[in-house]
Amino acid sequence: MFTRLTRVAAARTTVLRTPLPATPTPRLLTTSSVRLYASKKGAKASRHARQQHHEEDDADDDLPVTKVVSGKGKGKKGVEEIVPGGEDVVESLEKSETKMKGAVEWFRKEVAMLESRGSGRVTPAYLDPVRVVAYKDAPPVKLQEIATIGVKEGSTLVVTVFEESMLKEVERALHGANIPGVHPQKVDERTLRIPVPKPTVEARTALLSSATKLAEDTRIKVRGAREGGMKELKKSVGKFTKSSPEAVDLQALTDKYIAEIDKIVQEAKKELDS
Repeated sequence: MFTRLTRVAAARTTVLRTPLPATPTPRLLTTSSVRLYASKKGAKASRHARQQHHEEDDADDDLPVTKVVSGKGKGKKGVEEIVPGGEDVVESLEKSETKMKGAVEWFRKEVAMLESRGSGRVTPAYLDPVRVVAYKDAPPVKLQEIATIGVKEGSTLVVTVFEESMLKEVERALHGANIPGVHPQKVDERTLRIPVPKPTVEARTALLSSATKLAEDTRIKVRGAREGGMKELKKSVGKFTKSSPEAVDLQALTDKYIAEIDKIVQEAKKELDS
């Protein structure tokens, strides 16, 4: 009797000491979102990430994974199928933005020069618009390439050409530039002096009108870059609407640089109206 009880107790102890099998922790469902395009580098990184993700899925086929791809055809198509020529789209957008940015930077410099003239500050940049036909059948060059420009007594520009033969061409170019208040006076065979009068109210108003006209010209350039970008996108993507991601991004770039133009004009008005 005692022996039987001992065996039963030992059996119970064995059962209690046997560790329970570990319950596997359920893996959370993962969601991967693939960007349609951001940059060439981003597109390559996105493809690498998807490839790595597929390799992980192959290694863990026993674990449930839910994959969602942003855009049309969720859960079924990759970025290359959703956006044909994804890298070409990025390149088209970058090309369009480069043109827009270049136009705005040019406008910014032109307005800065107008503001300088309107403030009465005399600097060599006052003659930046001047282009001189230095040699026959040669394209016009900047005045700074064939002469030095200095400021005397704070209100007079002094132009000294490198070669005497260039003086007449420089004088002709100064008159042809139609810069308000610029009337060159010959000092010697190589030198011209240009007294710059203080800007009047009428002159400042004229400068502001010039800035406004330049602003509209720049807007046209930005919109032209947009139209060129649309044509490039059609070649890369094919048929798409204004609500397509590519068209939306291109319009966002256009709005951004148009807003910069408007801001520059507003700042010019404050400067020239004060």
